[in-house]
Amino acid sequence: MNKDKYTPIELSIFSFLLMNSFTSTILIKEFHNMNTVSIILSIICAFLIGFIFLKIYINSFNKFNININKNGLFTFVLKIFLIICSIIILLYSTFNLSLIIKDIILPNMNQKIISITFLCICYILAIKGIKSITIASNLMFMVYIVVVLITFFFNLFNINPINLLPIKFNLENISFYKILILTISPLFMLLIIPKEDINNFQKYKKYLYISYTLFYSYLLVKILFIVSILGIKYFSLVAYPEIDVLKMINIFNFFERLEEILIINTFIQNLITSSLSLNYIYNLSKSSLKSNKWMIRIINAIILLLIIKIDVLSDNLLVITATIFIILNTFISLKKT
Repeated sequence: MNKDKYTPIELSIFSFLLMNSFTSTILIKEFHNMNTVSIILSIICAFLIGFIFLKIYINSFNKFNININKNGLFTFVLKIFLIICSIIILLYSTFNLSLIIKDIILPNMNQKIISITFLCICYILAIKGIKSITIASNLMFMVYIVVVLITFFFNLFNINPINLLPIKFNLENISFYKILILTISPLFMLLIIPKEDINNFQKYKKYLYISYTLFYSYLLVKILFIVSILGIKYFSLVAYPEIDVLKMINIFNFFERLEEILIINTFIQNLITSSLSLNYIYNLSKSSLKSNKWMIRIINAIILLLIIKIDVLSDNLLVITATIFIILNTFISLKKT
């Protein structure tokens, strides 16, 4: 791993993109058939409860590294489970992105070829180390912000506040668990960074809370923004409501149908998550077995076979896996050193 120090601002940006990992592919579907009040309450509940998990994540730094570097059968089994969880996170990230690329940009291309190509890009970034992934995330974040600004500003005239009606209060429609788990769980992969490698950890804690608040604010505004343009019924019917909003952009009657270009944000989110997942897998593998190269080759073969064989993935499996991943990390951090 690259021993250069991580600055608080670059890690907080990295964390923001990780929290966005599944918003455009899985979480956006969670708001289907929800009224405006239910959407707001669901996001607020996830935001408030998430502070508990954020506190666990912050307190796990260094403790994770101390415990995970120990030898023993029990620690070995824990590492295997963590590797399996991260492989599943990687599979979902790769599968969902390749599905969007196939449906929107390359309808005649085989989805498995897209997945394998994307996986190769992630592998190149992953083997460079977490520091390189962090730098890449910060550079791409500037592009990410530009795309967000284009999406919002050039769609302002398409907003219709009536689409946010009717305003109903229905507690049965509130759903926050999946939002909470899928936004927080990717952060726990950053625990393989030793605390001493972070320049001013206390400042990172402060910036992380700011990033966390900004993320949920952005998520709430984005969902309500899309619903205000498409309407709740149409929002619930289309496969990619975020992409459908981009289809409506018309920049001075010159640039139209920018969804193929603006899909870059979904690509950035999944690239960062997938690259970190691969790096996480490799680091845990190296600390488990002496035959590092063979272990990595075996894992690469397993991931490749899974990508080739899998045609459908249930979102429930990812939620269960992400929950287990958080529990395992919490357990490791609480172990006596």
